[in-house]
Amino acid sequence: MEYIGMRLLLEKEMPTNLVQAMEEVDRISHWVAEELRQSHDFLGRFLTGFMEAMNNAIKHGNKEDPSKKVRVLVAVYDDDHVILEVEDEGEGFDYETVLKRSGVIDIEAESGRGIFLMQKMADDIEFFNGGRGVRLKFAINKGV
Repeated sequence: MEYIGMRLLLEKEMPTNLVQAMEEVDRISHWVAEELRQSHDFLGRFLTGFMEAMNNAIKHGNKEDPSKKVRVLVAVYDDDHVILEVEDEGEGFDYETVLKRSGVIDIEAESGRGIFLMQKMADDIEFFNGGRGVRLKFAINKGV
């Protein structure tokens, strides 16, 4: 992803290990909120969206295969939004079908809750690379 007005904060590959990944997600989320002087509300939304994206990438995308990685990118766009990209090495999925039914969540279902939560936490969500990647956009709170 390259946009005019984008400032890269972090780009890294993370292992397909759920425990390690969630510890890193927590650390990165707190760092981003602190770096941008954001509120606890921003931190909560960013952290929850990031956790769900990472969980989906590891469990559904990479199928917990330790030989696969998850690429993470965090950037500030136009000084008013944080962009979070999470991309796995899986086969992708039919995100258009999932998005059409994402407003109706079966709490007992094995899948679907993560996308629903990401939609609720982020200001915008889009999938790319055949569903292997998700891009979440979070508004930066000005003057916090």
